[in-house]
Formats: sequence, C-alpha cells, structure tokens
Amino acid sequence: MKLLVLSVGTPERGPATTLVEDYASRIRRFGITVDLRWVKEVKPSSRFTEAHRRERDARALGEALPRGARTIAPAAAAENTA
Repeated sequence: MKLLVLSVGTPERGPATTLVEDYASRIRRFGITVDLRWVKEVKPSSRFTEAHRRERDARALGEALPRGARTIAPAAAAENTA
C-alpha cells in the first residue's frame, strides 16, 4: 500500500510540519510507503479572485494525482461547523 499526501504550497518548517513528519514515520512502521508532495500555490494578488485561485489549486492537485488513485479529501472548514 502507498499513501500519497498532496498539499498546495511549500510547507514551512514549524509545528505542523513536525506533526506531519511524525505521522508519516508512524505509518511507515506498518510497511506503508508515505509520499508527501506539494503543488505550486497560486500566489494571492489582485489579478486572481479567491474562487479563481481555488480552481487553479484544485486543478493542480488533480493533475498531480497518479492515474487510478483513490482520493480522500477533508471537508472544507465551513462544512465542519455544527
């Protein structure tokens, strides 16, 4: 089994990166390959609307997926409210 984690933008060193690396090392102990990849982020500017940026980010993520891969995506933050 192989686990591919795709994210938008380059990760910055910090607590979240440390947690992701720790989680990946725990998964690897079970013989599962973990591959962490990042796609280029569309930088905020007056040229692109937020909707346009999200569309381009989504397209980049889709293009980075290997053919036949199963996907699991977290719900948007707004959808998680009770």
